[in-house]
Amino acid sequence: MALVLVLRPEPGASATASRARELGLNAIAVPLFTVEPIQWDAPEPSAFDGLLLTSANAVRHGGVQLDPLRSLKVYAVGPATAEAALGAGLDVAVAGEGGVDRLLAAIPPNAQVVTCELTGRAMSSEQFAQWLQAQRERALDVGIMIGGAFGLGDVVRRRATSSLSLAPWTMPHELARLVLAEQLYRAGTIVRGEPYHK
Repeated sequence: MALVLVLRPEPGASATASRARELGLNAIAVPLFTVEPIQWDAPEPSAFDGLLLTSANAVRHGGVQLDPLRSLKVYAVGPATAEAALGAGLDVAVAGEGGVDRLLAAIPPNAQVVTCELTGRAMSSEQFAQWLQAQRERALDVGIMIGGAFGLGDVVRRRATSSLSLAPWTMPHELARLVLAEQLYRAGTIVRGEPYHK
């Protein structure tokens, strides 16, 4: 059983470690920090058309300062954020859950859909470059999917043709996107024989 380290803030670290264990991994949660509220004052809501919430933590820790913003339509990135916003009495106009279906619908039917997961195939930069080049030579589109804070949904996993491990540890999805972007750039330089890759 693979031993993985989960580096996330609480309360997410324990939840992610539990999910990893369900996938057959030996996961140890080491929270990097806790989410703590700071003192803040809400701006005048009449100057804004909406409120974009990227985390349920914003609602959990927003406090009474959120009250003046209740007149604004909320755009929540996911169902947990939308649920927290509704629970706080905010008016949710859009929740990001439907984004997965729209995203999958935008992928060409013959595309190779690759999920980024701890249990995925580990490749060196050279192997990844070779794999990407092989897809290109076969004229195949590739869609690489990185999950959000709670991982990838079953609908994405069912559509996937393979999975890739970016690292043997859990990382925030924002960092995973950065790592993937750099590896895509690096793969291009390897294929072209440029000196970037050492």
